[in-house]
Amino acid sequence: MTPTGWVELAAGLVLILATFYDLFRSIVLPRPSVNRFLLVRLLFFGFWAMWRWVSRRIQNPARKEAWLATFGPSAVLAMFATWALAFMLGYALILDGLRSQIHPMLDNFGESLYFSATTIVPLSYGDFVPTGLGARLTIIFESATGVGIAALVITLLFSLYASFQAREEMVVQ
Repeated sequence: MTPTGWVELAAGLVLILATFYDLFRSIVLPRPSVNRFLLVRLLFFGFWAMWRWVSRRIQNPARKEAWLATFGPSAVLAMFATWALAFMLGYALILDGLRSQIHPMLDNFGESLYFSATTIVPLSYGDFVPTGLGARLTIIFESATGVGIAALVITLLFSLYASFQAREEMVVQ
């Protein structure tokens, strides 16, 4: 493996671990997170600033309130998309570092990203085959990550819906 491959491997591993940490602190942990470093936190600051900027340009109060009410659901979807993209990018970096263990050999980072994207959603077409142990383990972990993210997303959405329904029932009473 080349020195560049080692750097890609390390960068991909750091990105994947940081994303897992963020996912754990944001969804799995049953209490609010007090840690300052969260990828989602960075996303929300920018996302909320953009949302607020658009709302300030809406003159009609009802339309403005309707626009602001869409922030929560949109932010949740953006959060899931950010995690999925971070995982895809992290695994693509690792696969690019292990390109000699994949047949046919990946020519560039774009092919590594394609291979990663088709693996995380267990959709692989078989146009690339991992031949080395490191690449095979990476593919197994990436597929498991994709299935795990889907399970967490579904679970969180049901939980959020139940919380919203309970809140609405309290408001009606």
